[in-house]
Amino acid sequence: MGSEPRTRPGTSRSPRVGRRIVVPLVAALAGACAGPGPVERPEAAGTREAPHEFVELVMASPARITIWSETSSGAREAARAALDRMHAVESTISSWRADSWTARLVAAAPGSLEVPDDLGTALRVGTEVHQASGGAFDLTVGPMMELWRRSREEGVLPGEAALEDARARRAMDAIELEGLRARIGRTGILLDFGGIGKGLATWRAGKVLRERGIDRFLIDFDGEILAGDPPPGRDDWVVAIAAVEPASPLLVATSGCSISTSGDLHQYLVVDGIRYGHVMDPRTGLGVREGRQVTVITDEPDGIGDALATAGCLLEFPVFERLLRERYPGTSAVVQRRRGDRTIIRTIGDPPVRAPEAP
Repeated sequence: MGSEPRTRPGTSRSPRVGRRIVVPLVAALAGACAGPGPVERPEAAGTREAPHEFVELVMASPARITIWSETSSGAREAARAALDRMHAVESTISSWRADSWTARLVAAAPGSLEVPDDLGTALRVGTEVHQASGGAFDLTVGPMMELWRRSREEGVLPGEAALEDARARRAMDAIELEGLRARIGRTGILLDFGGIGKGLATWRAGKVLRERGIDRFLIDFDGEILAGDPPPGRDDWVVAIAAVEPASPLLVATSGCSISTSGDLHQYLVVDGIRYGHVMDPRTGLGVREGRQVTVITDEPDGIGDALATAGCLLEFPVFERLLRERYPGTSAVVQRRRGDRTIIRTIGDPPVRAPEAP
């Protein structure tokens, strides 16, 4: 068993807003939970459960787990198991670690490997959302992301020859998956799970908690949020999602689902007066140029909401709306767009959000 996570049991917290930077594919999210409140709240009177909070770095980002439990030892053991599960996802799908299964699969191309379930699921979900979004979500943007990280460090755009080479190495049709037997049919392909990895990790962690009898929990993986059953005396968890400036933060009241946000709220590059966001457009090899932030609320498993939020930053609103309504009818979304000094907020489905400008 791993080391003991940092814990703050029985805390009483006021609403706050944090920041998400998902590297390398998904841009900044600001999000945090409006905490479960003091244990002595009248509506929670009589319960023996109390909130326990645990924080640890996973994928170089803070993973915060809040658990309502009758014992601190039970909460600590459950949180340890959940965090270990998140680390296991990282070690399997990481595109940064030379010993990951992702690196092994890439190195084996064009041969095949029997891969672990986490990698198989990431490939399956990534392929599903890629096809559903008409290519807006893409797992093979690794070469583009390498160029884009260098551009953000140096403050200049990649040259056209380098971009053309990176675009030529994008090939989702080269990924083959049958059961857990995976194959990349071409060499030179680099996988990137930045748009799905944290979503998958939170779902896996939530499953561990429920298997241990922990139903009241909230996981905030640096902004990728999974809400279990709400605290005693409450109907829902309340989550604050930062809005595209200058709009006010959005409040989402929900339970039993994930809340995923992608956009360029904080991470972007300005070259020759043009703003390029952190979300990669696989069609161009550059960051998206429109200021946009997309929040997806869904009970779809395994990081699908994470991938959909990324796709929503690239698709025109009517196309994204049709995708959710036809393919994921139980999923809702809030799309924020920056137009000059105004923020336009539009919704898809019936998101449980309080947004002053939402129609």
